Amino acid sequence: MAALARRIVAARQRAGLSQADLGAASGIHAETVSRIERGMLGMRVSSLLAIASALGVSVSELVGELEPQERPAPKVSAVARRLHGAIDALPVDAQRVLLDVTELLTRKP
Repeated sequence: MAALARRIVAARQRAGLSQADLGAASGIHAETVSRIERGMLGMRVSSLLAIASALGVSVSELVGELEPQERPAPKVSAVARRLHGAIDALPVDAQRVLLDVTELLTRKP
């Protein structure tokens, strides 16, 4: 489990994400991400799939079957980082409402 945890940390850092960012992108609470990365918590296959997807890597890469692929770190604007911080500070119910509103605003007619 320690090797898997190290590979998750390395992939997250290559992606330029914080634990909170990874949690938000994968739908896993940031504290749970922290515990997984410290090797203190095993994870379900569904969590492994969500983390791999959020990091843009394959499960095979995370479990050590493939070598990490060189990928440029995603560019995140200062505005996007501020927006993410503000949304992350909201209660989950408010985040869901904001997501619903965003989906309505961006829906194509």
